[in-house]
Amino acid sequence: MSCVEDRGVYLNTYNLTGWGDNLHSAANDQIATSPPLLLGQNSQLTVWAHGGGNGTHAPDLESNPDDGYTTDSAGVAVVSAADGSLLGSVLTNGHGNLREDTIDLSALAGQIVRVEVVDAFQGSWGWIAVDEIRVTNALELDDAGPFPKAWGPDPSDGALNGATWANLSWTAGAFAISHDVYLGDSFDDVNSGTGDTFLGNQAGTSVLVGFPGFPVPDGLVPGTTYYWRIDEVNDADPNSPWKGDIWSFSIPPKTAYLPDPVDGAEFVELDATLGWTAGFGAILHTVYLGDNFEDVNSATGGSQGGLQPTSPPPRSNRKRSTTGGWTRSIRTRR
Repeated sequence: MSCVEDRGVYLNTYNLTGWGDNLHSAANDQIATSPPLLLGQNSQLTVWAHGGGNGTHAPDLESNPDDGYTTDSAGVAVVSAADGSLLGSVLTNGHGNLREDTIDLSALAGQIVRVEVVDAFQGSWGWIAVDEIRVTNALELDDAGPFPKAWGPDPSDGALNGATWANLSWTAGAFAISHDVYLGDSFDDVNSGTGDTFLGNQAGTSVLVGFPGFPVPDGLVPGTTYYWRIDEVNDADPNSPWKGDIWSFSIPPKTAYLPDPVDGAEFVELDATLGWTAGFGAILHTVYLGDNFEDVNSATGGSQGGLQPTSPPPRSNRKRSTTGGWTRSIRTRR
């Protein structure tokens, strides 16, 4: 099994074979085992696989049967790295069809597991081909030992949080007894722990922010990116504290954003449909369109689209060889 790991989004991808490559086996033949994986909150395994057989030797590939995963089944299993006990499984579909299946691993947060691909049949031969196995929110470990830092942030690093409050949570490092929490709108301040970024030390692995009586009592500010860090603390360990990675999340701005076509786009279709992402709390949008930047910017000329609901977006109807500008004025009703 090969692995491409991106710790920024905690995504492990395993490719056993390419689509169309068939693995033949006898009964109870385990094909491959992943390295140990430390599961975080809301982990999920997704597998794309297919299988088949020959005549009366067709394998037992019923998808998610009532009796679960057995030694006469073919599929993907999640087992404890400590004792090999079965923690979760999914059986691939037969008839040679590529199928997507999932295993919800959220109840196993904090456990170290391995992923096994098992090719076991009730006949003399059969095959299973795995196109891809993907595990979200999991850290791949080597044999050196447990992972000491906090990980598995929720919201995920770089996420857009669609509210002026957030419940920040994480998976504790292996040796943590308590957690130092830092939050602020300055990367440098959070990195150095300066200013008012230190929220305190706590035993739990979540903190609510953006409500009266909690950190940031006036609410998170639309259009702001927040940075946060968790340092793991264990006073009995001389290596403590373990400084955490810096994660971020953003609150959408009140103005419209993510225009489509993108800002500065060229060679746009004459009847292009203009789209955007609504600003925070927006219900209606006033749209202005024209070929003069100043007119559109001041909203005194050009083509005024008037009040628009969230859909459908307006069409541009521009002339050939024309550079157009457009803007969105957000009106919010509460």
